[in-house]
Amino acid sequence: MDNKKPGLFLALKILAAVFLCVAIAGIVLVITGFGDFENQWKFILGGFMTTLGIFLTSICAATGFSREMAKVSVKMTKHIQNATKEDLTDIANTQAQIQSGAVKTIAGAARDGFDSAGAQTKFCKHCGTKIDEDSRFCKECGKEQ
Repeated sequence: MDNKKPGLFLALKILAAVFLCVAIAGIVLVITGFGDFENQWKFILGGFMTTLGIFLTSICAATGFSREMAKVSVKMTKHIQNATKEDLTDIANTQAQIQSGAVKTIAGAARDGFDSAGAQTKFCKHCGTKIDEDSRFCKECGKEQ
């Protein structure tokens, strides 16, 4: 199927050229028929051909050249990235610094959750430190519960 795609794009490019010729012929008919009341058909037909030719040329050209436009877009993106590499690196480093605090908080919360996953906890009556439910003495102040 990939072998047929280039042929399709070539056909669309050829159709675009044909429709462009139709549009040009329409423009010629409009110009030669303008003001000629005996041959109004030239003006009307020329206007129709111009409109249809330009419309179909645009569609075929946009579709037929889409691969080339995508390649140009990728090359432009690479060029912009290379030209602004230092700035992009600075931005990425700044974002990492900003987010590091949040990552540490989340990691600490996860660690605390794993540490106390199996144990029930309570708070010391005297100092408020979190201790195991079955602790008789506080691990921080040493007072009996």
